[in-house]
Amino acid sequence: MEQSQNLPNFFIVGAAKAGTTSLYNYLRQHPDIFLPSIKEVNYFCTDIKPENFRPDYARSVYFNFDEYIKKGMKDEVFHGYIQLWNQYVKIFEPAKNKKAIGELSNTYLFSKVAAENIFKKFPAAKIIMVLRNPVDRAYSHYLMDNRMGLEKKGFTEAMENDIAKSEKGWGISNLYYELGLYFEQVKRFFSCFSEKQILVIKYDDFIRNPLNELKNICAFLTVDENFSFNTNLKYNQATVPRNRLVAWIRKQKRIAAFVKSKMPESLKSKSKNILFTQKNTSKMSQVERDYLNKLYHEDVLRLAELVNLDFTDWICN
Repeated sequence: MEQSQNLPNFFIVGAAKAGTTSLYNYLRQHPDIFLPSIKEVNYFCTDIKPENFRPDYARSVYFNFDEYIKKGMKDEVFHGYIQLWNQYVKIFEPAKNKKAIGELSNTYLFSKVAAENIFKKFPAAKIIMVLRNPVDRAYSHYLMDNRMGLEKKGFTEAMENDIAKSEKGWGISNLYYELGLYFEQVKRFFSCFSEKQILVIKYDDFIRNPLNELKNICAFLTVDENFSFNTNLKYNQATVPRNRLVAWIRKQKRIAAFVKSKMPESLKSKSKNILFTQKNTSKMSQVERDYLNKLYHEDVLRLAELVNLDFTDWICN
């Protein structure tokens, strides 16, 4: 294990589309907690290779580490895909010996090697995972891709096509179905870390009472539980581009980053309302929900037994 006060002692490992962006931003408010300005570092998922990403996904997660360093690591970056240890260590330099130092990467839950890689480097680390009803997770994932123009098919057709793809992987296929098969993913962490090192949070509990779950997390990380978090701030809310040009720029991450860098600070806060509109997201039909409930039923039962939590509400709706 690497000995350093400025390296992680906790990891938030997913799941994707389960409120981790909000959790990340809330925890960054706490004076005893450090999370880097790269929201998803993706260092330990060595089986997920950026060079294998399909072109549209590769563009959406583009990241230049040298530019990030030149700007003093102050820019907030969504995806990093850090591959070098010296770069990984560098992003934690600003931690300045905070009590709880962590990172968040949704890839870690899906990755087949991340749990073991983290354990080899940080065997005493604490693991946090937020799990969302896999049916709702899949639909939320689909809606995100649909809003971004990455998926034009209807939900059921998109799901079936993605399941049928012969070439699968993070950044290669959409994984609408596979990302919700939590049992094997969670089991990898329970196989490496002790139960007392792992905190499993139900997404619905986090959304319903974020302050209570944040208090539980603080207790788990042994930092001040009485800190007053501002949970009125909303993150990663569903938005739709107001026109095709904005939609295209949104998909071209380098261009989007350039536009943002040239935008006055006074305009940045207003730009989201200017460029995007919030629309009521459509709901899946009961037929679609029943179809997915059947697909996930057995996996949910095995997960409930593994983590000793009640997921009845996931399979009875």
